[in-house]
Amino acid sequence: MNGSPQDQPLFSECSDSLRQRIAEILRALQRREWRPKALPALIARLGEHEAKAAQRTPPSDALDQAAQALHECWALHRDLTPLEARHARNLPWLFFHPGDSPHLWASKDPHLAKAMLATVAEDGRPRRVLATFREFLRVWPADLPAFDSLLARLDAIVAALPSPAYDPWRERCARYRLLKSDGPTQVARLWVRSEQDYDSFVEAVLGPERHLANGNFWGEVAKAVSAELRTALRSGRIPLCRVFAWFADPQGSLRFSSWKRLLATAALEPFLNLNPSDETKRALAAFLCRTIGHPILHSSAWYDIDSQLRDVLLRWLVQTSFEDFFRLVDRTAGNPEHWVARRNFWYSYLKNNLIDDAWLILGPAASARLDPRGRANLNAGSLRRGAGTDSTHSALLLKIRGITIAEFSHNRKCRIWLRGNRAAPKLYEREYDYASLTDGCNEEIPHYGSQNYRWQARISSIIEEHTGIADPGRRGK
Repeated sequence: MNGSPQDQPLFSECSDSLRQRIAEILRALQRREWRPKALPALIARLGEHEAKAAQRTPPSDALDQAAQALHECWALHRDLTPLEARHARNLPWLFFHPGDSPHLWASKDPHLAKAMLATVAEDGRPRRVLATFREFLRVWPADLPAFDSLLARLDAIVAALPSPAYDPWRERCARYRLLKSDGPTQVARLWVRSEQDYDSFVEAVLGPERHLANGNFWGEVAKAVSAELRTALRSGRIPLCRVFAWFADPQGSLRFSSWKRLLATAALEPFLNLNPSDETKRALAAFLCRTIGHPILHSSAWYDIDSQLRDVLLRWLVQTSFEDFFRLVDRTAGNPEHWVARRNFWYSYLKNNLIDDAWLILGPAASARLDPRGRANLNAGSLRRGAGTDSTHSALLLKIRGITIAEFSHNRKCRIWLRGNRAAPKLYEREYDYASLTDGCNEEIPHYGSQNYRWQARISSIIEEHTGIADPGRRGK
């Protein structure tokens, strides 16, 4: 090894402490006093140092001046050799500058963009190569005219970086195809087939550049994961939990608000004209309500999502409220045979999509019967104990074309409030008492004569009179 350690190319942009450590190792090499334990730590520190240095974006005024000098130099010479060094060092940040005006980007001209990459490669400074790599992943401008060829050239430049310090970058680029146009798809497929948690996976893919999870490359990965969700819903071969773990953090919050429409579309669009299995429906409904919000209780969260998708989720929530009510009634009210007629009667309206809305209201004992996970995923109001009710009672509020209907557990009457009755209880309240679910109703129908279809005929005639909807359970009879 010839020359002093300070003459080595790695010294140009290292910190004083790192430069001193490199000098010690190079002197040891010259004296043939090799210390094998020192090199791996040095390589790791060098790679981290270069990555952190590459993250520092120059001031905007410096970038504006450099961009002007770049375009003038290219217009005059069709060559970047005359570009001043103080501007050339900012080339990595000029590909997509200014960020809010893509039509002004230097990379819009494929010949200029290739010349810029060639200049970065000839300069040979790892910091500038890594800064360019970072900018491409941050912006991921897939609609550029020469995007694939620019990626291929940058991939070759990263592969040619000197020193084993840059092996992790090369390995990540190779394994995850970070500088290939299909890189986001590759990363998404590796995610759904892995068992890593989200943070560990981000670190494995992006290394010290994990902040790039806020960039457009990672956004494209999210789109690819949403495509994997569609595949999972069609085939069932991909566990939904892997897709859920991508979109939501351990607390159940959406990782990025910009993923909201992506998630809702992938989860609900396949079911615009189809019904999922009960297990899938419940899993998706619970996840969407937890991450985006209930479409009624948190309607503002759904304002920019297709209303047809929102309606799919609302239909599921009506179905689950209905099913949960009768399942809980079986557990708390006793005499299951008593509920067969009620379940069958209302189910005929449900399966014909005639129930517009439903809201479950649980008494304390009914709520306690749920397991913790079921309680966390259940959207329901609570029924206070008091006159006319006890802890085992529950209720189900239904909406059919403006008519409000309250069905109670146990042997309680069905109550109906007609359209325009201001005393009608509102759905989606968090707490109710017995009076709020009974007072001011237009009709009270006791459940007598089930075998003769007596109460059923009376309720269905009221619904038909005020909505025009005939009893679906009697059609064809």
